[in-house]
Amino acid sequence: MMSRSIALLTFVVREYDEAIAFFTDALRFTLVEDTPLDGDKRWVVVAPPASQGASLLLAKAATAEQVAHIGNQTGGRVFLFLHTSDFWDDYHYLQSHGVRFAEEPREEPYGRVVVFFDLYGNKWDLLQPMTTTEDPTPLREQLEYYRARAAEYDQWWLRQGRYDRGAALNAQWFDEAAVVSSALAAFRPAGRVLELACGTGIWSEQLLPFASHLTLLDGSPEMLSIATARLRSPLVRTIEADLFEWQPTAQFDVVFFGFWLSHVPPERFADFWTTVNRCLAPGGRVFFVDSRYEHTSTAIDHRLPEPDATVLRRRLDDGREFQIYKIFYDPAELAGRLCGLGWQIDIHQTDHYFLYGSGHRRNADS
Repeated sequence: MMSRSIALLTFVVREYDEAIAFFTDALRFTLVEDTPLDGDKRWVVVAPPASQGASLLLAKAATAEQVAHIGNQTGGRVFLFLHTSDFWDDYHYLQSHGVRFAEEPREEPYGRVVVFFDLYGNKWDLLQPMTTTEDPTPLREQLEYYRARAAEYDQWWLRQGRYDRGAALNAQWFDEAAVVSSALAAFRPAGRVLELACGTGIWSEQLLPFASHLTLLDGSPEMLSIATARLRSPLVRTIEADLFEWQPTAQFDVVFFGFWLSHVPPERFADFWTTVNRCLAPGGRVFFVDSRYEHTSTAIDHRLPEPDATVLRRRLDDGREFQIYKIFYDPAELAGRLCGLGWQIDIHQTDHYFLYGSGHRRNADS
Protein backbone atom coordinates (compact mmCIF):
# COMPACT_ATOMS: atom_id res chain seq x y z
CA MET A 1 0.00 0.00 0.00
CA MET A 2 1.34 3.44 -0.93
CA SER A 3 2.27 5.88 1.81
CA ARG A 4 0.97 9.46 1.90
CA SER A 5 1.27 12.36 4.33
CA ILE A 6 0.59 16.07 4.54
CA ALA A 7 3.98 17.69 4.17
CA LEU A 8 3.23 21.44 4.13
CA LEU A 9 0.46 23.74 5.29
CA THR A 10 0.22 27.28 3.87
CA PHE A 11 0.41 30.04 6.48
CA VAL A 12 -0.42 33.46 5.03
CA VAL A 13 1.86 36.26 6.27
CA ARG A 14 2.21 40.01 5.81
CA GLU A 15 5.99 40.02 5.55
CA TYR A 16 8.43 37.11 5.47
CA ASP A 17 10.98 38.42 7.96
CA GLU A 18 8.53 39.41 10.70
CA ALA A 19 6.90 35.97 10.46
CA ILE A 20 10.28 34.21 10.52
CA ALA A 21 11.24 36.22 13.62
CA PHE A 22 8.03 35.24 15.42
CA PHE A 23 8.31 31.55 14.63
CA THR A 24 12.01 31.20 15.38
CA ASP A 25 12.07 33.44 18.46
CA ALA A 26 8.68 33.20 20.20
CA LEU A 27 7.80 29.65 19.11
CA ARG A 28 11.38 28.30 18.92
CA PHE A 29 10.74 26.82 15.46
CA THR A 30 13.51 25.94 13.04
CA LEU A 31 13.89 27.81 9.76
CA VAL A 32 13.99 24.81 7.46
CA GLU A 33 14.32 26.67 4.15
CA ASP A 34 14.41 30.23 2.83
CA THR A 35 14.93 30.19 -0.94
CA PRO A 36 14.44 33.24 -3.24
CA LEU A 37 11.95 32.81 -6.08
CA ASP A 38 10.80 35.14 -8.86
CA GLY A 39 10.32 38.77 -7.91
CA ASP A 40 10.00 39.29 -4.16
CA LYS A 41 8.64 35.82 -3.52
CA ARG A 42 10.50 33.35 -1.28
CA TRP A 43 10.00 29.70 -0.42
CA VAL A 44 10.07 29.85 3.38
CA VAL A 45 9.45 26.75 5.50
CA VAL A 46 9.44 26.57 9.32
CA ALA A 47 8.79 23.65 11.67
CA PRO A 48 9.21 22.68 15.34
CA PRO A 49 12.60 21.08 16.01
CA ALA A 50 12.63 17.32 15.32
CA SER A 51 8.98 17.46 14.28
CA GLN A 52 7.49 14.40 12.58
CA GLY A 53 4.41 16.35 11.44
CA ALA A 54 3.70 18.85 8.69
CA SER A 55 5.79 21.99 8.27
CA LEU A 56 4.46 25.49 7.63
CA LEU A 57 5.01 27.23 4.30
CA LEU A 58 5.06 30.97 5.00
CA ALA A 59 3.34 32.57 2.02
CA LYS A 60 3.30 36.36 1.62
CA ALA A 61 -0.16 37.69 0.80
CA ALA A 62 -0.21 38.96 -2.79
CA THR A 63 -3.84 40.03 -3.29
CA ALA A 64 -6.42 42.02 -1.33
CA GLU A 65 -8.36 38.81 -0.67
CA GLN A 66 -5.28 37.09 0.72
CA VAL A 67 -4.45 40.11 2.89
CA ALA A 68 -7.99 39.99 4.31
CA HIS A 69 -7.35 36.45 5.57
CA ILE A 70 -4.12 37.22 7.42
CA GLY A 71 -4.75 36.28 11.04
CA ASN A 72 -8.13 34.74 10.28
CA GLN A 73 -7.41 31.64 8.26
CA THR A 74 -10.15 29.60 9.97
CA GLY A 75 -12.83 32.20 10.65
CA GLY A 76 -12.05 32.51 14.37
CA ARG A 77 -11.67 28.80 15.10
CA VAL A 78 -8.45 27.33 16.47
CA PHE A 79 -6.20 27.03 13.44
CA LEU A 80 -3.22 24.93 14.51
CA PHE A 81 -2.43 22.51 17.33
CA LEU A 82 1.11 22.64 18.72
CA HIS A 83 1.88 19.51 20.73
CA THR A 84 4.55 19.64 23.43
CA SER A 85 6.14 17.22 25.89
CA ASP A 86 6.73 20.01 28.45
CA PHE A 87 3.69 22.27 28.64
CA TRP A 88 4.84 24.61 31.41
CA ASP A 89 8.25 25.21 29.88
CA ASP A 90 6.66 26.23 26.57
CA TYR A 91 3.89 28.21 28.29
CA HIS A 92 6.28 30.31 30.36
CA TYR A 93 8.60 30.77 27.38
CA LEU A 94 5.71 32.09 25.28
CA GLN A 95 4.71 34.42 28.13
CA SER A 96 8.25 35.78 28.39
CA HIS A 97 8.24 36.52 24.65
CA GLY A 98 5.04 38.55 24.69
CA VAL A 99 2.68 35.97 23.22
CA ARG A 100 -0.98 36.69 24.02
CA PHE A 101 -3.26 34.03 25.48
CA ALA A 102 -7.03 33.68 25.12
CA GLU A 103 -7.44 31.91 28.47
CA GLU A 104 -5.73 30.36 31.48
CA PRO A 105 -4.19 26.88 31.09
CA ARG A 106 -6.68 24.11 31.78
CA GLU A 107 -6.74 20.36 32.30
CA GLU A 108 -8.87 18.30 29.93
CA PRO A 109 -9.35 14.53 29.62
CA TYR A 110 -7.10 14.60 26.56
CA GLY A 111 -4.32 16.67 28.15
CA ARG A 112 -3.16 20.08 29.40
CA VAL A 113 -4.04 22.91 27.01
CA VAL A 114 -4.15 26.68 26.50
CA VAL A 115 -5.21 28.80 23.50
CA PHE A 116 -2.78 31.47 22.29
CA PHE A 117 -2.60 33.93 19.39
CA ASP A 118 0.17 34.16 16.82
CA LEU A 119 1.53 37.51 15.65
CA TYR A 120 -1.42 37.98 13.27
CA GLY A 121 -4.19 36.80 15.58
CA ASN A 122 -4.73 33.21 14.45
CA LYS A 123 -5.66 30.94 17.36
CA TRP A 124 -3.42 28.01 18.33
CA ASP A 125 -3.73 25.27 20.91
CA LEU A 126 -0.60 24.57 22.97
CA LEU A 127 -1.30 21.01 24.06
CA GLN A 128 0.51 18.39 26.10
CA PRO A 129 -1.52 15.27 25.31
CA MET A 130 -2.44 12.76 27.97
CA THR A 131 -0.17 9.80 27.28
CA THR A 132 -1.09 6.16 27.63
CA THR A 133 1.33 5.92 30.56
CA GLU A 134 -0.25 8.87 32.40
CA ASP A 135 -3.06 7.21 34.30
CA PRO A 136 -5.03 9.85 36.23
CA THR A 137 -6.47 7.25 38.62
CA PRO A 138 -3.45 7.07 40.99
CA LEU A 139 -3.35 10.87 41.19
CA ARG A 140 -7.00 11.03 42.14
CA GLU A 141 -6.66 8.20 44.64
CA GLN A 142 -3.45 9.70 46.03
CA LEU A 143 -5.27 12.86 47.08
CA GLU A 144 -8.18 10.83 48.45
CA TYR A 145 -5.74 8.66 50.39
CA TYR A 146 -3.97 11.54 52.12
CA ARG A 147 -7.25 13.24 52.95
CA ALA A 148 -8.56 10.04 54.51
CA ARG A 149 -5.23 9.36 56.22
CA ALA A 150 -4.84 12.76 57.89
CA ALA A 151 -5.96 11.67 61.34
CA GLU A 152 -3.58 8.69 61.38
CA TYR A 153 -0.70 10.17 59.39
CA ASP A 154 1.51 10.90 62.40
CA GLN A 155 1.50 7.22 63.39
CA TRP A 156 3.93 6.64 60.52
CA TRP A 157 6.34 9.32 61.68
CA LEU A 158 6.08 8.39 65.38
CA ARG A 159 6.40 4.65 64.64
CA GLN A 160 3.07 3.80 66.25
CA GLY A 161 0.39 1.22 65.47
CA ARG A 162 1.05 -0.59 62.20
CA TYR A 163 4.34 1.31 61.83
CA ASP A 164 5.86 0.11 65.10
CA ARG A 165 8.84 -2.03 64.08
CA GLY A 166 10.18 -2.69 67.56
CA ALA A 167 12.58 -0.79 69.79
CA ALA A 168 15.75 -1.26 67.76
CA LEU A 169 14.35 -0.30 64.34
CA ASN A 170 12.29 2.54 65.81
CA ALA A 171 15.44 3.93 67.44
CA GLN A 172 17.25 3.67 64.10
CA TRP A 173 14.41 5.63 62.46
CA PHE A 174 14.51 8.44 65.02
CA ASP A 175 18.31 8.63 64.94
CA GLU A 176 18.27 9.03 61.16
CA ALA A 177 15.43 11.55 61.34
CA ALA A 178 17.62 13.58 63.71
CA VAL A 179 20.37 13.61 61.09
CA VAL A 180 17.99 15.19 58.58
CA SER A 181 16.72 17.67 61.17
CA SER A 182 20.30 18.72 61.91
CA ALA A 183 20.96 19.20 58.19
CA LEU A 184 17.84 21.35 57.90
CA ALA A 185 18.91 23.46 60.87
CA ALA A 186 22.37 23.93 59.34
CA PHE A 187 20.68 24.96 56.07
CA ARG A 188 18.84 27.71 58.02
CA PRO A 189 15.58 28.08 56.06
CA ALA A 190 15.21 31.81 56.80
CA GLY A 191 12.99 34.50 55.31
CA ARG A 192 9.81 33.81 53.39
CA VAL A 193 9.39 30.03 53.44
CA LEU A 194 6.98 27.94 51.38
CA GLU A 195 6.32 24.34 52.34
CA LEU A 196 4.79 22.25 49.57
CA ALA A 197 2.62 19.28 50.63
CA CYS A 198 2.99 20.21 54.28
CA GLY A 199 0.87 17.34 55.61
CA THR A 200 0.20 17.55 59.34
CA GLY A 201 3.01 20.03 59.97
CA ILE A 202 5.75 17.67 61.14
CA TRP A 203 8.40 19.61 59.26
CA SER A 204 6.55 22.92 59.57
CA GLU A 205 7.45 22.92 63.27
CA GLN A 206 11.12 22.83 62.32
CA LEU A 207 10.77 25.52 59.65
CA LEU A 208 8.82 28.02 61.74
CA PRO A 209 11.66 29.12 64.11
CA PHE A 210 13.73 30.26 61.10
CA ALA A 211 10.97 31.81 58.96
CA SER A 212 9.80 35.41 58.86
CA HIS A 213 6.65 34.07 57.21
CA LEU A 214 5.68 30.44 56.61
CA THR A 215 3.21 29.46 53.89
CA LEU A 216 1.82 25.92 54.00
CA LEU A 217 0.33 24.37 50.87
CA ASP A 218 -1.52 21.07 50.71
CA GLY A 219 -4.34 19.52 48.71
CA SER A 220 -5.95 18.10 51.86
CA PRO A 221 -7.98 20.48 54.07
CA GLU A 222 -7.81 17.83 56.78
CA MET A 223 -4.00 17.92 56.76
CA LEU A 224 -3.95 21.72 56.78
CA SER A 225 -6.33 21.83 59.74
CA ILE A 226 -4.03 19.60 61.80
CA ALA A 227 -0.95 21.56 60.75
CA THR A 228 -2.37 24.97 61.68
CA ALA A 229 -3.60 23.64 65.03
CA ARG A 230 -0.13 22.27 65.66
CA LEU A 231 1.65 25.54 64.92
CA ARG A 232 -0.78 28.19 66.22
CA SER A 233 1.31 31.03 64.86
CA PRO A 234 0.38 34.39 63.27
CA LEU A 235 3.36 33.90 60.94
CA VAL A 236 1.61 31.01 59.19
CA ARG A 237 -0.75 31.20 56.25
CA THR A 238 -2.24 28.26 54.35
CA ILE A 239 -3.14 27.47 50.76
CA GLU A 240 -5.41 24.56 49.89
CA ALA A 241 -4.62 23.53 46.33
CA ASP A 242 -3.80 20.60 44.10
CA LEU A 243 -0.06 20.94 43.55
CA PHE A 244 -0.37 19.66 39.99
CA GLU A 245 -2.75 22.51 39.09
CA TRP A 246 -1.56 25.29 41.41
CA GLN A 247 0.52 28.15 40.03
CA PRO A 248 2.47 30.47 42.36
CA THR A 249 1.54 34.14 42.67
CA ALA A 250 4.37 35.09 45.04
CA GLN A 251 8.06 34.29 45.45
CA PHE A 252 9.87 32.84 48.45
CA ASP A 253 13.37 32.69 49.83
CA VAL A 254 13.09 28.97 50.61
CA VAL A 255 10.93 26.18 49.21
CA PHE A 256 10.75 23.01 51.30
CA PHE A 257 8.97 19.72 50.61
CA GLY A 258 9.08 16.61 52.73
CA PHE A 259 8.16 13.19 51.34
CA TRP A 260 6.53 14.74 48.30
CA LEU A 261 8.94 14.32 45.40
CA SER A 262 8.43 10.56 45.52
CA HIS A 263 4.69 11.14 44.89
CA VAL A 264 5.24 13.16 41.70
CA PRO A 265 4.50 11.03 38.61
CA PRO A 266 7.63 10.55 36.48
CA GLU A 267 6.10 12.36 33.51
CA ARG A 268 5.44 15.42 35.73
CA PHE A 269 8.93 15.56 37.25
CA ALA A 270 10.18 18.42 35.04
CA ASP A 271 6.90 20.33 35.41
CA PHE A 272 7.17 20.12 39.19
CA TRP A 273 10.69 21.54 39.24
CA THR A 274 9.57 24.32 36.91
CA THR A 275 6.93 25.19 39.50
CA VAL A 276 9.55 25.14 42.26
CA ASN A 277 11.72 27.50 40.24
CA ARG A 278 8.82 29.90 39.76
CA CYS A 279 8.25 29.92 43.52
CA LEU A 280 11.79 31.08 44.28
CA ALA A 281 12.88 34.68 44.60
CA PRO A 282 16.31 35.60 43.16
CA GLY A 283 18.90 33.77 45.24
CA GLY A 284 16.22 31.45 46.62
CA ARG A 285 17.04 27.96 47.88
CA VAL A 286 15.35 24.58 48.13
CA PHE A 287 15.50 21.75 50.68
CA PHE A 288 13.72 18.41 50.48
CA VAL A 289 13.61 15.10 52.28
CA ASP A 290 12.16 11.81 51.08
CA SER A 291 12.14 8.06 51.55
CA ARG A 292 14.73 5.50 50.66
CA TYR A 293 13.66 2.06 49.48
CA GLU A 294 13.47 0.18 52.79
CA HIS A 295 10.80 -2.39 53.68
CA THR A 296 10.74 -1.46 57.38
CA SER A 297 9.93 2.19 56.63
CA THR A 298 6.28 1.48 55.91
CA ALA A 299 3.46 -0.30 57.73
CA ILE A 300 3.77 -3.94 58.73
CA ASP A 301 0.90 -4.87 56.39
CA HIS A 302 2.36 -2.95 53.44
CA ARG A 303 4.56 -4.68 50.87
CA LEU A 304 6.86 -2.61 48.72
CA PRO A 305 6.92 -3.51 45.01
CA GLU A 306 10.15 -3.71 43.03
CA PRO A 307 12.37 -0.62 43.35
CA ASP A 308 11.64 0.53 39.80
CA ALA A 309 7.84 0.45 40.25
CA THR A 310 6.09 3.83 40.22
CA VAL A 311 2.67 2.95 41.65
CA LEU A 312 1.88 1.00 44.79
CA ARG A 313 -1.10 0.29 47.04
CA ARG A 314 -1.47 1.74 50.53
CA ARG A 315 -3.92 0.65 53.23
CA LEU A 316 -5.57 2.67 56.00
CA ASP A 317 -6.34 1.45 59.50
CA ASP A 318 -9.95 0.73 58.45
CA GLY A 319 -8.78 -1.52 55.61
CA ARG A 320 -9.49 0.81 52.69
CA GLU A 321 -6.85 0.66 49.95
CA PHE A 322 -5.66 3.30 47.49
CA GLN A 323 -3.24 3.50 44.57
CA ILE A 324 -0.56 6.18 44.92
CA TYR A 325 2.62 7.16 43.13
CA LYS A 326 5.82 6.28 44.98
CA ILE A 327 9.16 6.66 43.24
CA PHE A 328 12.38 5.77 45.05
CA TYR A 329 15.35 7.75 43.79
CA ASP A 330 19.02 6.89 43.61
CA PRO A 331 20.89 9.99 44.89
CA ALA A 332 23.40 10.14 42.03
CA GLU A 333 20.76 9.64 39.35
CA LEU A 334 18.48 12.24 40.95
CA ALA A 335 21.31 14.77 41.18
CA GLY A 336 22.10 14.15 37.51
CA ARG A 337 18.49 14.71 36.43
CA LEU A 338 18.30 17.91 38.43
CA CYS A 339 21.59 19.12 36.98
CA GLY A 340 20.09 18.60 33.53
CA LEU A 341 17.19 20.84 34.54
CA GLY A 342 19.55 23.59 35.68
CA TRP A 343 19.71 22.87 39.41
CA GLN A 344 22.72 22.54 41.69
CA ILE A 345 21.52 20.20 44.44
CA ASP A 346 23.65 18.34 46.98
CA ILE A 347 21.94 15.06 47.87
CA HIS A 348 22.71 12.84 50.84
CA GLN A 349 21.17 9.77 52.41
CA THR A 350 21.05 8.23 55.86
CA ASP A 351 21.95 4.59 56.46
CA HIS A 352 18.48 3.15 55.88
CA TYR A 353 15.51 5.47 55.70
CA PHE A 354 15.97 8.96 54.32
CA LEU A 355 17.24 10.88 51.32
CA TYR A 356 17.62 14.65 51.53
CA GLY A 357 18.95 17.45 49.37
CA SER A 358 19.47 21.19 49.25
CA GLY A 359 20.61 23.75 46.72
CA HIS A 360 19.51 26.31 44.17
CA ARG A 361 19.24 27.05 40.49
CA ARG A 362 22.69 27.32 38.93
CA ASN A 363 21.82 30.81 37.68
CA ALA A 364 20.19 31.88 40.93
CA ASP A 365 22.81 34.54 41.63
CA SER A 366 23.35 35.67 38.07
